[in-house]
Amino acid sequence: MKLAPIALFAYNRPAHLARTLEALARNELAAESELFIFSDGPKSSADRDTVQSVRNLAANFEGFKSVRLIDRPENLGLARSIISGVTQLSNEFGRVIVVEDDLVTSPFFLRYLNEALVLYKDDLEVISVHGYLYPTNVTLPITFFIKGADCWGWATWKRGWDLFNADGSKLLAELESRNLTQEFDFDGKHPYTQMLRDQIAGRNNSWAIRWYASAFLQNKLTLYPGRSLIRNIGLDSSGVHCDSTDAFESELAAQPVVLEKLALEECKPARQAFAEFFKSTHPKDAPAGGWGIGERLKKINQLFRAQPKGKKAADRIFFDGDYRDWAVAAQNSKGYDAGVILEKTCAALLQVKNGQARYERDSVLYDQIQHSFPVLAGLLRAALAHGGRLCVVDYGGALGSSYFQCRDFLKPLQHLEWLVVEQPAHVARGKEKFESDQLRFYSTLEDGKSTHQPGVLLLSSVLQYLPRPYEVLQELLKHRISQVIVDRTAFLVGDRERLTVQHVPDSIYPASYPAWFLNESKFRATLESAGYELVADFPCIVDDYSPEGGKGYYKGFIFELREGLK
Repeated sequence: MKLAPIALFAYNRPAHLARTLEALARNELAAESELFIFSDGPKSSADRDTVQSVRNLAANFEGFKSVRLIDRPENLGLARSIISGVTQLSNEFGRVIVVEDDLVTSPFFLRYLNEALVLYKDDLEVISVHGYLYPTNVTLPITFFIKGADCWGWATWKRGWDLFNADGSKLLAELESRNLTQEFDFDGKHPYTQMLRDQIAGRNNSWAIRWYASAFLQNKLTLYPGRSLIRNIGLDSSGVHCDSTDAFESELAAQPVVLEKLALEECKPARQAFAEFFKSTHPKDAPAGGWGIGERLKKINQLFRAQPKGKKAADRIFFDGDYRDWAVAAQNSKGYDAGVILEKTCAALLQVKNGQARYERDSVLYDQIQHSFPVLAGLLRAALAHGGRLCVVDYGGALGSSYFQCRDFLKPLQHLEWLVVEQPAHVARGKEKFESDQLRFYSTLEDGKSTHQPGVLLLSSVLQYLPRPYEVLQELLKHRISQVIVDRTAFLVGDRERLTVQHVPDSIYPASYPAWFLNESKFRATLESAGYELVADFPCIVDDYSPEGGKGYYKGFIFELREGLK
């Protein structure tokens, strides 16, 4: 039997990788197998030492026919790393076994996958073989088929991987046009469709949701074992794409899997068992995007996706009420502990500053930076007008979240100054923990202008949280800063405004406070009357946080002061 090469993908967890390698080496076919370890490059200097430890371990590990280390000079991220690595090996060898650095294998894992690759190599209905089995507490057949594909210890042929479609938008469009989203979601038991939408919107970077969708749409089958040959040791908050849970803990098979050729059809009892497992784990343990496939998104990240309308669930942001003035809205709010919020935001942003996380918003950490490219375009436009120099006033910019979001993109600029104007407590903490040659903190715009010449006024998700947003906007515009960039600002469909109360999940921070949905026409007129003309407007990627009983939307704008007024 010709053995398939093993692709092992690793990043910065040498202890996990050691356990994965040791278990894999105990497989009876390990000594005859070629192992390719794809080591992703560090995201920042903070990861350099652990990445190097991973590479040292990989380069010196024995127990296989051969071990080849492919060390990426740059950070590709999990999705790009896996897609490119699987493509490389499947093209070269015609088949490939895929493992990540947090998977411990049964000693019978390699034999099962290799034998299955041979047994079903000519059956085009079969796209892959999977080694992990969900702990369903249901006795399932020795092997069985499920429609689609999965991602924890698997194998495929070149002919199978050739069907992978990286374009999430096309996959979603086909699912919707063929009315397949309910089936895709295991009869509504698991939000895979939402995971795909999140991938399209940039809220996750999952390769596996696209692998599952690619296989599902072409009615392809994946072979599963009746006992798990994989145990995931990475659901311990140690990885970029995972959090801590034991909901997916499986006992490793103590006996080999005996393969017999099956009829090429989905096992209905197994599919039902999967669906019931997803249903049982979703409300208690899994984040809204789930861990069942793809990059296991952090629970806190998923809190920013709205749940079905009409449900005031404890794990979502929602808006209610239609109040006549700010005082009444405040009376109907719990308020918030500003100190707690400041500390949570500071702790999260320090991880971004130190390279331990990519992006922070409202104290929530994200695995990928959610760039607003229209905002970046506006900043670069302003820099171009000032000879490659950019000075930004970030009004209400907290501890500099937007600066850390944009800084890597703005590195080519000749000179960058980012001035955050905030409340005194934020200014004090900002000066203590985050201030640098580029990032400065001030209590008033006047203080910042005394030593700087700002060319951009940035208002990012701030106006709707002010008691008198238009008055504040008018005062800011009197400073005649050349360009005004507005991002993630809430408006109400129609010709009126609405004052609501925003409720925030306790998992983020316990709070509820007044929040406006503004009138876009009135907002535009305020800027135009101050001498600004619209350069561009753009929709913002913000989940559907509409007020109950109404329709809201989030939008951004770039305005520029008319010639002669600058």
